[in-house]
Amino acid sequence: MGTVVITPCSEDVNGSGAVVPIDGAEESLTIGTGASVISAAMPAGATLVNLRSDADCYVRVGNPPTAATSADPFLPTNVSQTLGIAAGDQLHILEAS
Repeated sequence: MGTVVITPCSEDVNGSGAVVPIDGAEESLTIGTGASVISAAMPAGATLVNLRSDADCYVRVGNPPTAATSADPFLPTNVSQTLGIAAGDQLHILEAS
């Protein structure tokens, strides 16, 4: 069983290229081995999402997302990854078995 932390972000409006978390939009999902979960829709203004998990996972982005498979981008244990997203997108996350 693992926990995936999802932090929707936007790019700094001042053009610095910094990634800025959207206040109050972070979500933590618990996922079991071989099981999957779907996130809440990404909020307005979100252009990026930062992901971190304490278990190996596969991630698919969509509106709505189809089921994630082992062919989707891999999120290794305890590695932070940033993906491009759009407001309204959801993440389908499959824990690797």
